[in-house]
Amino acid sequence: EFRIQKVLKKLVSQEITVLPVPNFMKIRPGEIPDEVLMGFSDYAAKQIESFDYTTVEEQYHDLEKYMTPQMKAKFIIENKNKLKKYLKMSVVQYFTMKKPDKIYQKIDPQGDAYYEATYQGSITRYTNDQKLKPFEETFIVRFETSSLENPNRMYFFNIRDMERHVESGSDDNGFETENSNGSMEDKNKMLIESTQTQQNKK
Repeated sequence: EFRIQKVLKKLVSQEITVLPVPNFMKIRPGEIPDEVLMGFSDYAAKQIESFDYTTVEEQYHDLEKYMTPQMKAKFIIENKNKLKKYLKMSVVQYFTMKKPDKIYQKIDPQGDAYYEATYQGSITRYTNDQKLKPFEETFIVRFETSSLENPNRMYFFNIRDMERHVESGSDDNGFETENSNGSMEDKNKMLIESTQTQQNKK
C-alpha cells in the first residue's frame, strides 16, 4: 500500500516511475495509465529535440537505455558524426512542441502491441551564438513495453522507432533535415558559407 501511494504521488508531481512488479509488465496495453505513456513520450521528445552542445551527448546516451537493440545500434551510427558537429559548432536547440491529444495503441504485422505519439512544434536553433530561422518539425516516437531488469531505468518502455519530418518549405535554415526515407541531409556547411558570404558583402 505504501508503494502504491508513493507511485501515485509521483504521478501527480509529473515524476513518472513504475514499480518493478513482474505481473504489471504483463498487463494489456489499454490498462497502462495515459499519464505513464505520456510521461515517457514527453521524455523521448525532449531528449531528442531540446539540447545544447554541452549536454546533448549525455542526453542521447541516457535515451539509449530505452531503445530496442536494433534501434540503439541504428541511433548510435546515425548520430556519431552529428554529435561532433554539435560540439564543434556550439549548437543549441529548443523544441516548442504541442503535446499529442492521444497516444495510439497499434499492432504490428507480427501481432505485437506498441504505442505511437506524434509531436508537432517549432525548432529554434543557434550555431556559434548565431540564431537561425525557426522551422516547423513533426516528431514521431513508437515504443513498446519492456521489463525493469535494469535498476537504472526509470521507465519500462523501449523505443522501437523514431521519425523526424521537417515541414515542406521550412527547412532552408535547418542544421539538418530528414528525407522521407529517414536519412540525414547535412545542410549546415552550405548555411554557414552562405551566412559568411552575406557578411563579407556588407
